[in-house]
Amino acid sequence: MERKKIEDELDCKSNANKIWASLRDLYYVYPKAFPPGTYKSIDVLHGDGVHPGSIRVRTYKEGSPITMFKEKIEVVDEEKKIFGFSIIGGDLLKDYKSFKMNKVWESLRDFIYIYPKAFPHDYKSVEVLEGDGIKPGSVRFITYGEGSPLVKVSKERIEVVDVPNKIFCYNVIEGDLLKYYKSFKANVQVVPKEEGSVLKWSCEFEKATDETPDPDAIKDFAIKNFKELDDYIIANNKA
Repeated sequence: MERKKIEDELDCKSNANKIWASLRDLYYVYPKAFPPGTYKSIDVLHGDGVHPGSIRVRTYKEGSPITMFKEKIEVVDEEKKIFGFSIIGGDLLKDYKSFKMNKVWESLRDFIYIYPKAFPHDYKSVEVLEGDGIKPGSVRFITYGEGSPLVKVSKERIEVVDVPNKIFCYNVIEGDLLKYYKSFKANVQVVPKEEGSVLKWSCEFEKATDETPDPDAIKDFAIKNFKELDDYIIANNKA
């Protein structure tokens, strides 16, 4: 089915900052502000309920055409006052399917949660040392499993998380890879196509010596992971 978009707008009497704060802090405001028959509860399952990556469940009272849905916050742009979320569970998904590209992007961005669970042969653990492990500036420490041919440990700093363009970039700042390369930066992008998506991977590197080979083994490992990720997403989103 074709993915579609609808838009509408409303002139409001309230100050833009107050409207924005109420939308952003929805799970505090809505159950109190709306008529008693509207919202039963809004619960935060992951994160703080306000920042990107947070997951919330809205439960509606009797009489509502929707009884429950689970949403993940995708974008919170304070400067432009833009708030975006994806519905990832609940009544609405009985009639509407999410676009696969979003599933691929979410799984890449939420690497720290997905990869050790989905691919234990390749990833023993992912620890967050600084930040939340998702946003730029976060530092994470990866311990690889038997499936990794060259690298057993790696410390990475997330540099770019571009949600609208679905671009994710990180620098390797410590670990086995820096025995072979003075610097190593990886870039991943998910691009939509008519059916499914295209996942693009690239790296920028400086060799430690002239004898150091190009990082083809790293590229092959990444592509193998992406193929496995695609299979994992399909297998876990059949319902």
